[in-house]
Amino acid sequence: MDLTTLKIPPFYEVVQPYLDTGNRDYLAKVLKHWSLAVDPDRNIRYALHDAIFRDDEAAVRMILDAGVDPGMRQVHDPNFTPLLAAAQHGRLEIARLLWQVVGPAGRLYPGKRSALSCLQVAARNGHADLVVYFLEVYADWTDEDKQHTLQDAAYSWCDDVVALLLARIDFEPSALQGALERVVQGRMILPEAPTRRPPRTEDYVHQQNVVRQLIDAGANPEVRRRQYFNQSLIHMASIVRYSIGALRGLLERGVDVNTQDSEGRTALKRLVSRPPLSTDVLRVLLQHGASLEMVGEAGESLFHTIAHNGTTEQLQLCLSYSPNSLASIRSQTSHGETLLHYAAAGGRDDIVKLLLEHGLDVNAVTSNGWTPLLCALSPTNFKREQCAYRAAELLLQKGASAQIVTDEGWSPLHALATWPTARDEETRNWATRLAQDLISRGAPVDAEPRLIQDPDINMSKLRDMWGFRMERFVEGLQPVTQSPWDMSDDTTPLMWAMWSNAIGVFETIRTHLDSVLAMGLLWGATALLAARAAQAYPAAGSSTSTAAALSVPKTAAGASIPHSNSFASFSFEPAFWVEFFGNASTPNNLTFGVLDRIHEHGGFPIIRPGGITMDSMIFDPEGPDSVRTTSAAGGVWRTTVGPGYYESWNNFPEGTKFISTLNFGNESLEIAKGLAVASTKYQADKIAYFELGNEPTNYKSTRWNFSTQAYVDQWKEYTHDIDAAVNETGISLSSERWWASSATTDDSGLEVRPIALIPAGVDSENQVGVYSIHSYGFSTCDPARAARATIENILNHTELVRYCDEEIYPSARAALDVGKSWNIGEFNSISCSGQPNVTDTFAQALWVVDSELIYATRNASATHLHMGATLVLQSADQSNSPGENGTPGFSTYSMLYPRDTAKRGPARTLPSFLAQLFMAEAFAVQGTRVRALEAPAGVDSERFSAWAFYVEDKISKVALVNMKPYYANSASDFTVSVDLSSLADAANGTVYAKRMTAPYVNTGDSKLSTWAGQSFPQGEPEGETDIEKVEGSVDVRGSEAVLIFFNPEEVYGLKDTSVA
Repeated sequence: MDLTTLKIPPFYEVVQPYLDTGNRDYLAKVLKHWSLAVDPDRNIRYALHDAIFRDDEAAVRMILDAGVDPGMRQVHDPNFTPLLAAAQHGRLEIARLLWQVVGPAGRLYPGKRSALSCLQVAARNGHADLVVYFLEVYADWTDEDKQHTLQDAAYSWCDDVVALLLARIDFEPSALQGALERVVQGRMILPEAPTRRPPRTEDYVHQQNVVRQLIDAGANPEVRRRQYFNQSLIHMASIVRYSIGALRGLLERGVDVNTQDSEGRTALKRLVSRPPLSTDVLRVLLQHGASLEMVGEAGESLFHTIAHNGTTEQLQLCLSYSPNSLASIRSQTSHGETLLHYAAAGGRDDIVKLLLEHGLDVNAVTSNGWTPLLCALSPTNFKREQCAYRAAELLLQKGASAQIVTDEGWSPLHALATWPTARDEETRNWATRLAQDLISRGAPVDAEPRLIQDPDINMSKLRDMWGFRMERFVEGLQPVTQSPWDMSDDTTPLMWAMWSNAIGVFETIRTHLDSVLAMGLLWGATALLAARAAQAYPAAGSSTSTAAALSVPKTAAGASIPHSNSFASFSFEPAFWVEFFGNASTPNNLTFGVLDRIHEHGGFPIIRPGGITMDSMIFDPEGPDSVRTTSAAGGVWRTTVGPGYYESWNNFPEGTKFISTLNFGNESLEIAKGLAVASTKYQADKIAYFELGNEPTNYKSTRWNFSTQAYVDQWKEYTHDIDAAVNETGISLSSERWWASSATTDDSGLEVRPIALIPAGVDSENQVGVYSIHSYGFSTCDPARAARATIENILNHTELVRYCDEEIYPSARAALDVGKSWNIGEFNSISCSGQPNVTDTFAQALWVVDSELIYATRNASATHLHMGATLVLQSADQSNSPGENGTPGFSTYSMLYPRDTAKRGPARTLPSFLAQLFMAEAFAVQGTRVRALEAPAGVDSERFSAWAFYVEDKISKVALVNMKPYYANSASDFTVSVDLSSLADAANGTVYAKRMTAPYVNTGDSKLSTWAGQSFPQGEPEGETDIEKVEGSVDVRGSEAVLIFFNPEEVYGLKDTSVA
């Protein structure tokens, strides 16, 4: 037998029987033949860590005696050394043994400057005996070590450990305060135990004890912190999940339950204003004397707020503490709004039923004419259609009048029609039945509210507008002198249902109109529908206005750098890789169909598996494709990838390149190096660049203490060692293989954009290939910024240019000045996952085209549009949230929803996908250069942009983007007619145009949004291609973009299409 042909099994297979049985005799045989020569992957570590877990000291001693490295770390999370693993599991005798071998040098997690210690691990896992041992065996623990140990023990609610630390160590007040603030924030998610069960009653007792201990030791429970929005600890404990024990401890130590924050709110008021409420927290606050005498701006009491946000149990609990529960139930605001109005507006049908049983008037009218029925039917935040319909039906059953119209002219049918058509059939049918019921009860079909005469009013602006809020809203509107359609029936429920896309309600009202007057309305509606269809899709040359001349230089002098067809590229959040792409054996056909369309139209995007979750990503050679470790609420704590993740890259279109993204957030060189080496092992030929870390401006400030130089030093230290490891694999990458910076424009105090990194010597070893900058001009990470994240704002071309030139371009210029490339490594319109009814509409497609062309003219080498899902850990105040049970809530700024979900509905593309086809065709020819053009005379440059493209110094294409928002009730279609006759001699034959359009700017249906006449709801083209022939001028309606081709050979699909 030729022994050289025998395949030696991986040593893990040899170790496996011991892992299954714990048999020491078998282990002895394994160790007799073990060496690094036969086990180069060090799989013997599995046996060492398994013995620690089993608390088998004899087996650990056998393994160490065999010469196994006592510092061999776990392969799986959390990659602890044996000593740290012993500290985690509470193995005192094994820890003694290991300490004798590794000594003080082995006390820290390797590779971190502010490293995790065995003392800290033992403390946060509640092993008091080990904490005592480590304190006694080593006398040189730093103050920082001790402080971290106290804070982690407190944060993990280990009251016995906290007690012994306080007894043995004299902590500074700041350390005590930091520990107290930690414990009030809930319970620590331990990296070594990220999925432990939710707290039980006995766990909250430990949390309560820790709070007592720290206050008794000198921590101040009354402290306020600016970073907590000037809230006191009791405010935090009342609203943070899993903090009821801390709340009890604070109150037990005398904190005033009625302490007010900077806005005059008590803990109780903060609690009830943030649904869903915790009944247990509510009960604790009431038991300790929380005042019920709180009145809001409009005179609403706590009972009003509970009726809107709470449950029947919570309302009854508050009433039980009221000195006069009947008076509390019957209380009214200064606008005459009862608890029934509030419960109906909140969609709380159980509370509606309770209040009706207590005799509240089902037809109570507010000062401006609102009844509970109107409140129930009106859309409000956190209320779903089903809740609204259920509450409305209950009110109707109890005698609610459907005939009342508010002072603003708002009727029940208007309110019902404000809900757009639901995606599921059951809810659609429910809306239809409810409309029929309202009409049968005499709901007026001829009410004409003034407010929707305003062309800027749409459904999203009327959310949460009920009662006096609607009155104030109307008072703030500018006078409208003429209806946008100049028709007498322009604001009836029929018209509003059509504008709101409430199809079932529209059809129900239309069916009802069978009288002579009704036929007049019906004919008016039919005529209006025809007129609006013509406005939504204007034909070429249909504008009656005089065409405005566009000045276009004939040569490329002064245009951008030559761009490749990879200019429009992508970034995908790695935690959701499987949702978007599937795995190696089962790819996601929708996503890959979308990528295929982009390639067919001329694009060749580079893929960056990047984003915030790359900074908690690790490689497990034995692991699956990609697995998220999350909190119960959906917060992504870690993403573990195995070989299958890299193998899934093979499913992408041939030739696709990737950015190998590496974890810098965990401050572990081994983790970063493991990812880099794995990517080269499995996909060396597909790697374009490496990227270390995502947005270091968001890391803990203590890591570099706002020092650019400290960041540069550590970045270079890591990249140097990673380069050495990668080079050993034989990969043939240029030395300039790194993206550098990857920073946002946020002012965090740490300046790591290229303009700061370059002088600090980040490229002193010629490693940097591209300087990457991240761009998010708008955000929903907090309420203040969310209010600005509107269609009107993201489609302001002047502001987009200003943002680029002030926030992005100075650093881009710094890179170009030293001869380096720069790119937009991650960007989108609105951070924290977008803004529903904005980024999931056609407006996003216009924003993508305009933004990417702005960056192209500033010589960015590529733009990586980001996609993913809501990260609940991103911001405490963000507007978006994950789906049910922590499932992904796909970001509304993505170009597709890759899977069916309860939150986002069926898998499908979004209207913004069309922008990718526009950009693919715009840059399809390699070496394309682009320049911005002046808007034609008389055209609003704030809402209109024009661009010229050149190939081999000749005009190739022109793009026209009309960003004026065009809504269903707009007074004009805002068409701009552009005269292109001056470019007639630049054409290589006939001039053609492709149009990116939708009925309206806020159209959210990808079936109605088209590129060159075709829609792509499932990634496949639907409908006939419509390529227009241009003769002299072209019309561009508001909320539309047109790409004009001067070379027929560059028009994708022309040969197979009849030309309009």
